[in-house]
Amino acid sequence: MQDKLSPDDNVTITLKFDGTSAILSNVKCKRLELTIWEKIMKFFGIAVRDIVYENIYSSRRVIKNEDINPEASTRGFYDKDVWTCCNDVFGKYIPKGMTVYGEIIAQCIFWRKRDCVEIWR
Repeated sequence: MQDKLSPDDNVTITLKFDGTSAILSNVKCKRLELTIWEKIMKFFGIAVRDIVYENIYSSRRVIKNEDINPEASTRGFYDKDVWTCCNDVFGKYIPKGMTVYGEIIAQCIFWRKRDCVEIWR
């Protein structure tokens, strides 16, 4: 059995629930922080690895990563940051260069009183 999805795989969604959109990606991003030595090397024209793969996650309209959008997790409809919870569980399985679009369906979204751990039971 294969552990990863490939671009040729067919994925079928058979039932639409009332949930919230989620986008999880493992994409190339520019590093925001370089060491002092990397900055010096870059100043003198020496190649520095400043592009890395990072996990980015969002709702349909808002990037939810706290380091990119600090206010994203402090406001919204849900009591919990369901996108961060979803990313904590599934984000580590997304291969480099892949983006997954999905729907978060969980009892706690509707009850708005449960912990992230209980979302995925």
